Amino acid sequence: EYDCDAATLDYRMIYASGVGTPDYEFPEGVGIRIPAGYFLNLNLHLFNLTESEMTGESGVLIKEIAEADLTDEAEMVFGGTQNISIPSDGQTYTASGGCAMDAPATLLSLWPHMHQLGTRSRAVLTRNAQPQTLFDEPYAFAEQTFYEPPAPIELLAGDQLMFTCEYVNETGETVYFGDSSTQEMCFTGMIRYP
Repeated sequence: EYDCDAATLDYRMIYASGVGTPDYEFPEGVGIRIPAGYFLNLNLHLFNLTESEMTGESGVLIKEIAEADLTDEAEMVFGGTQNISIPSDGQTYTASGGCAMDAPATLLSLWPHMHQLGTRSRAVLTRNAQPQTLFDEPYAFAEQTFYEPPAPIELLAGDQLMFTCEYVNETGETVYFGDSSTQEMCFTGMIRYP
């Protein structure tokens, strides 16, 4: 055991979810390798709005597959930004951040993550200066779902991914990036391999 906080993600993320996130099942032959002797850190962000003690259970179900059946090793990584400042005036504000691919990969799924002020999420892939929208959907904090393309997306070295989050703030205070559900985030989790 060791001291940790909401930003402690250890060396490699296995999975992330939020309120209302459904199960995610990898395609046949795809999985995340967890070598023998490794520890898993289950990092829960809990937000108690009451004065009462909160109890409950949480966990992640891991389905084991045989080594011989693993053809592609996946990972989950985040793209986005921590540069967030949302004035409280009822207007729509955006935050954007992205990444450039330094090697080819296969993108299986996208998982947008914001907090309570988030209203819309967008992911755009740009290849050879040609943008292609991967998804542009309303966002609901209580229904944080995966967006899976009809077929896996082959990403090439040099491709750029940009993630944009929209917010409306009527709290009476400017809201910035932070771990609490009264603060905001702008990330999109990507499940990809290799």
